[in-house]
Amino acid sequence: MDINYALAMIAFLLVFAGSYGSFFLFFKHKEFLALSLKKDYVVFPFVGAFIVAFVLSYLFAYTDNDFVFPFKKLNFLFVFLLVSSFVLASLWIKNNIFFNLGIFFIPLICIWFLPTEFLLFQGRMPFVLDRICAALMWSGLAYFWFLFNGINGYFAGYNAFLCLAVVLLGFLGAAPIFYLVFAAALLANQIAFLMYNWYPAKLVYSKKACQIIGLLMGNLVLFACVENLVPCFSIMLSFFVVELILSALKKILLKDKYADLMTNCIYYQAHISGLAEDAVCVSVLKAQLLFLVLCCFQVFMPTTYTLPIIALGFALWFLHKLQNWDEVDKSPQELREEFKQELKQDYENLKNYSNKD
Repeated sequence: MDINYALAMIAFLLVFAGSYGSFFLFFKHKEFLALSLKKDYVVFPFVGAFIVAFVLSYLFAYTDNDFVFPFKKLNFLFVFLLVSSFVLASLWIKNNIFFNLGIFFIPLICIWFLPTEFLLFQGRMPFVLDRICAALMWSGLAYFWFLFNGINGYFAGYNAFLCLAVVLLGFLGAAPIFYLVFAAALLANQIAFLMYNWYPAKLVYSKKACQIIGLLMGNLVLFACVENLVPCFSIMLSFFVVELILSALKKILLKDKYADLMTNCIYYQAHISGLAEDAVCVSVLKAQLLFLVLCCFQVFMPTTYTLPIIALGFALWFLHKLQNWDEVDKSPQELREEFKQELKQDYENLKNYSNKD
């Protein structure tokens, strides 16, 4: 077991060194920077980290008896080759139709290689429908993963917390060493990027790059869910779920005013309303730290839905507070006095209205 943890540390250091060096080249040399901004090449270090993470996990950390449901090694290999081939092809083929169709069909194909005993919805719907819903969730995560790319540091920080959750679950024995090594490498890449993406950002991802990262992160998350970790990932994705739903509702109901999903997000609106960019990022990532703690506690919880529901409630409350960041908090006594004044004013208005009649 100690050897496996050492492998995770080696993967972390190896990928961190390679990623930091790559981002350094992009930043220091103008020709690299211009190329990366024009052609989404900044995402290459993450794709490279994904490949290195899989190779190390596949060759050195795969153990049959380490999985809750039997997972054939060839299934992992096929999914990895299919996803990686599509991602590399999409970086060269500049066609939005090809990319969007791939985001939809790649999860739909890969999802059938999950163990047949695993059902995401625990047998509450037919097998085929369960698989299709799982694929759609993976596609949705990939397509809308750009939502957190509105301010410097937030996107990389959110990815880092999600990877850190998998690492901690591996140390707690809730996730196989295979995923621990995998997530450790991706965590190293996002920490390296965060060093160049923190305010003021020197490097940024494009929308397409974010969607590629979402596709690869979705691969890790959904396949790790097989280890009965659906509640844990539900907690970690609370902000994403809430922001996506609220942003979509604004776009549908108020489409003239809210045209872009990313600008509909509450964290983004808090920034443009006057809250400093780094302050928004720090406050949201601090809240994400609470989700990380709840995620680890969920491993020992006898119930499945309690902590995820609490996490969703906290996400709604926190985003509401963030949206109204400039409002002064009032004491209970002040609220009572304000309520009395409002009642008194309503009474005076009714009295004046009656006198007019």
